Amino acid sequence: MDLVPCLQAGSRFGKLCFSHDSRYLFCCCGSVVKVFNTTNGECVHDLTAHSKAVTGVFLNPSNVLQIVTCGQDGCLIFWDYLDGVKLKEHDLHMPLYGIVSVNADTKSMMIIAETSAHKKTYCLMQWKRSKTNPNEFSKPKMLIENCAGDYGLISFGCSREFVASASGHMLTIYSMKKESKRITPNGTLSPDPAGPQTPIRVFLTFQLQLVEALEKEKSPIKTPYYFFSGIVGSNLLSGGHECVLVKWQMSNTNLKDFKPRMGAPLTKILCSPDGTFYATEHSDNAVQLSNISMKVLQVYRGLTRGNMGLSSDKNPIPCGLKFDHRSQALVTNGLPGHLQFYSLALNRQLFNLDIVGQNYISPENIERPKVVTEVIAAAVSGSGEWLATFESWDDGLFTPELRLKFWSWSTEAQTYSLNTTVEGPHDGKVKRMIFRPQSELNLSLVTIGSDCCFKLWTLVDDTDIYRSNVRWDCESVGFYRGMEVSCADFSQDATALAVGFEHLVTLWDPDNNIVQATVSNSLPEREPISHILFGNKQCSHLLVVATTKTLLVWDLLTLTVQWKLPSANITSLFRDPASDLMAFVSAGASLNVFSPRNSTMIYQHENVSRSCVLDALFIPDGRHRGIAGVGWPGTSQIYIFNADEELLTLDYPKQQKSSETQVKISQNLPQSAVSAFLAEKMVRETGDSRDKIPLSSRNQVDDSFISVLLHSNEPVSLHCDQYLKNLLVKSSAMSSSTIDTGDDDIDEDDRDDSSESEMETDEKGSALPALDTTDGDQIQEEEDMNKLLSPSLDWIQWCAKLKLK
Repeated sequence: MDLVPCLQAGSRFGKLCFSHDSRYLFCCCGSVVKVFNTTNGECVHDLTAHSKAVTGVFLNPSNVLQIVTCGQDGCLIFWDYLDGVKLKEHDLHMPLYGIVSVNADTKSMMIIAETSAHKKTYCLMQWKRSKTNPNEFSKPKMLIENCAGDYGLISFGCSREFVASASGHMLTIYSMKKESKRITPNGTLSPDPAGPQTPIRVFLTFQLQLVEALEKEKSPIKTPYYFFSGIVGSNLLSGGHECVLVKWQMSNTNLKDFKPRMGAPLTKILCSPDGTFYATEHSDNAVQLSNISMKVLQVYRGLTRGNMGLSSDKNPIPCGLKFDHRSQALVTNGLPGHLQFYSLALNRQLFNLDIVGQNYISPENIERPKVVTEVIAAAVSGSGEWLATFESWDDGLFTPELRLKFWSWSTEAQTYSLNTTVEGPHDGKVKRMIFRPQSELNLSLVTIGSDCCFKLWTLVDDTDIYRSNVRWDCESVGFYRGMEVSCADFSQDATALAVGFEHLVTLWDPDNNIVQATVSNSLPEREPISHILFGNKQCSHLLVVATTKTLLVWDLLTLTVQWKLPSANITSLFRDPASDLMAFVSAGASLNVFSPRNSTMIYQHENVSRSCVLDALFIPDGRHRGIAGVGWPGTSQIYIFNADEELLTLDYPKQQKSSETQVKISQNLPQSAVSAFLAEKMVRETGDSRDKIPLSSRNQVDDSFISVLLHSNEPVSLHCDQYLKNLLVKSSAMSSSTIDTGDDDIDEDDRDDSSESEMETDEKGSALPALDTTDGDQIQEEEDMNKLLSPSLDWIQWCAKLKLK
């Protein structure tokens, strides 16, 4: 079975929902529903059953311990969120984009459905339980034909007699009693004596319009603020791109409470049923949980998105993807001016490291965002003890601010602390930087600048009478014929440095900063070099060079081209640290895995991503070492980051992985407390094997009984009768097994006498007709059962005293 691209991280948080007691928070995240504990912030369960994005989650009013989810796959699923178990699944045969209401009295649901995928049109539909079959839904009824696909633009009146939907500049109100609707253009609502007696509130995108349809009001009340979320009793919560949460007093709009500097623009706000918690969703893919005094208690964060929800054509990860071997975390750009460390094993973010030390200031106009200081290059040493970053601020009017910073890991603070700051390390920006491998005692760093040179930085002693310290300093500068430098890489043993100058490859001695050799790409058009990588392990003498149109491999022992391959524009070239394999991704999102020894591709995958691939890398994983029998995968895993800010990986389908994992668990590990007890009892009594029933003789009833967790099992009294009948062995089977096994204590004479008596009995009974022993067996079985059930019902003590075969 072939590998398929799977989403590892980067899914945006969607619909939010609290449990009835506010102990759990449910968040839609891609095709998974995450169940978070509001007390400690841990993720309790990942509810996985949808094949596409989950678009809605709602608390089941019939059973508050259940939730209902819907997704773009058209499935409606009921869950038991305490155990993380799927209860029921219904296929409604159309993409669903949000659950608006679940009514237990009428046994109906209001769901947003997509009517046309090509035109992207949505409608509000009502599904009711079928009268003939309560487990199925009847044909849906369309309430509002044209509505927005966002559930936040649909609202109910206080008595739930009216539902309003906003789509663009149009407001549609549907009466549940009269089953009629009224459409009002331009988002306004005129007073209607026959209208609802309670307020209907509808809020349009990026503009807060509080519309109160009361008989005494002559015109709607409009307050021009950005983005609305929800109403909490006599208070109203709002927020937007200013990163401020505002609590309004409904009785007096001049009284407001503010929670500033929330880190990122707010996109959704939700209040818990008891009013003790506020959940705010932010554009950086985070959910913050606050109490009633607006103090942040917990932060649930996925893979951070650095564009803050603003439209921008810039690369969201100018630093690319790095791997920290110390924390086994993925390092890339996070919040503006930050680096995020994301744990792939735990599938959560460890922390955001503030590099620039500046607060994020929201722009006054969303169309013209402010210029912020960006981290455009980073490198992590092999041991993870040192981190190098380069930051830049350039608005095109004033002098740019360029800084190179070196950070050391602090074991006391468990974070990186600033060690050295260099102002203007190059005349221009730093393109790339790389640490020298296998040189922890003599650390060095190479920076590639846009000023046609590279610089080598080393660690020097900076001890004085007050403290013992080390700092970083520039040791040497390298340039070649005034050509622009594009990339560089160290060899595996750190004795050679390859630097690409336009169409030339130069080999340097990093200790003495001397050019040892110069090779050309031997192409007529002198294509500029974009990537350079030394081979690993058995291919350490090979140098892989990528241009805009060609992939070449140089043999450094003979200084000749071993092979070359025409290829499309290569966006990323990376190597496997655990083997001699390499891989590259072309502009058409085509992944190719190869060995530098020959031009034959080991693995190819077309269209590995729906959008443009920005960077990719190998990370030692080994998750498929026991599954795949080939050289790859098995040692490392490929992770790909695309323009949609999604982290993808190549993996086997879930069906195959789950089946193989289930086989291993069932063969090697006990699945419950009962099975663990039986396994321990079996091992303890292996000395006496005559009274043991083979493991293969257990039937399905035994397996179903011991495989179920104790807290989710039925009462034991319901299982006793059936389980004890299973343990009974018929007398005929017992006698046959006794004859087959025999007894060592019986001497040969007794055996001969018994065999002679058996022969005589057979001769005498041969002329008699065969007797039906079925009734006798049943009677004997009932007598045995009554005998077993005659003692007291203290079955635990009774089972301990029994010696069942």
